[in-house]
Amino acid sequence: MSQTNEREPKYTIRIEQDNYPDNPREVDENFGKMICWHRQYKLGDEHNYSDPTEFLRELAGESLSVNELVEYVRAIPRDDIRLVYNEPTERWYLQDKYNNKWFTEYMCPDDKLYTEDTKDSILDCLPDDLLMELAGKKNIIMPLYLYDHSGISISCSHSYPYNDRWDSSQVGWVYVSHDEVQCTYGEVTPETIDKAEQCMQAEVDQYDNYLRGDCYGCIVEKYGEEVYSSWGYLGDMREMIAEMRSNADEEYKHLFDHVDYCCMEYSEYEPEKVEQPKVVIQGYEVIDRKRVGSREFVLAHNPDAPEPYVTWKCKSGTNDMYWGHYFADKSRAEHDLNKRVREEKQYER
Repeated sequence: MSQTNEREPKYTIRIEQDNYPDNPREVDENFGKMICWHRQYKLGDEHNYSDPTEFLRELAGESLSVNELVEYVRAIPRDDIRLVYNEPTERWYLQDKYNNKWFTEYMCPDDKLYTEDTKDSILDCLPDDLLMELAGKKNIIMPLYLYDHSGISISCSHSYPYNDRWDSSQVGWVYVSHDEVQCTYGEVTPETIDKAEQCMQAEVDQYDNYLRGDCYGCIVEKYGEEVYSSWGYLGDMREMIAEMRSNADEEYKHLFDHVDYCCMEYSEYEPEKVEQPKVVIQGYEVIDRKRVGSREFVLAHNPDAPEPYVTWKCKSGTNDMYWGHYFADKSRAEHDLNKRVREEKQYER
């Protein structure tokens, strides 16, 4: 029959799931902006875009000047949108094709071509793929996919399960402007673009931990009373336990070495005190022993003796005492004990 330890532990540590973690998109200073749409979940950062097209129009409009946008549309080899000049009317016509027929969406005289009205009209006519191409000229944009099956998970990857035909879909983008990249990493180059993408990927991974519920905290109790706690760790449990340990007070760090996936609670007990049998010699109880080589020096006490304290010498491991020095007070006896030990050590040399 197994015996249960009824003693109260000195320390108890528990790793628990954090059911109320802070949303990293609300409390952290994020490098990238995360724009999402979903009919059921509120995802990413706050925004007022009604749909992806409105977002792409604004981002493309911020990326190019009026002149750049007009020249871009005049030069694109597309068969579904065009900007043409009609000499008889001396007007420019912005047209798109529907059912193999061209329809005019906007027209203006030659001297009004490079205006904000023209820019807005062009942006309203451009399809999403061209808007994305234009937005990418001054921004780094990464897609976001949501996997929704017994919980939700978000990723920039379009591999399984984020490409599942039934439970996955693209829900938005995470992006950062070239200006922000330059402020953070310096000149926009392939190397700094790679750093920016890695940073945004890390932020998406952190947000994914939040959405998946991979959020943890710890509680430390001392003799049954909570003395330390820390919460809000998002990520792999083993890595989070290591981070918890590094943040904990020195007194509690060693406790984290005993918890992991399989053991999320650990108790540490005070070592049991073993009662040493009393050694009484000639009515004196031994209260201290110090060993030097093969010899021991002993301090003993008898409250009823005229001189209640004595120091003796004996062979180590025996109680065959000799050469007793007797004293009326404990401090003189302790001084004598230490003196005899020092002298024996000098003799042994």
